[in-house]
Amino acid sequence: MNPESYVVERPNRAVLIVRMRSKPRADGRQLPDASFTFRYGDPQYDLWERRYWEQRQRREEELASR
Repeated sequence: MNPESYVVERPNRAVLIVRMRSKPRADGRQLPDASFTFRYGDPQYDLWERRYWEQRQRREEELASR
């Protein structure tokens, strides 16, 4: 999955919010982004927590290279 297609937010230690960015449709309209919430213990929590830390590391590297 392309890291540019989603954003992972972590409002607290036990919850992750994943926002999947929508793409423009053929007619030019764009649907709202899809949002998913994962709580600690959910089957996909570990996967998205790992992606959260990867996303955070990429942002830190971008800021350091400026």
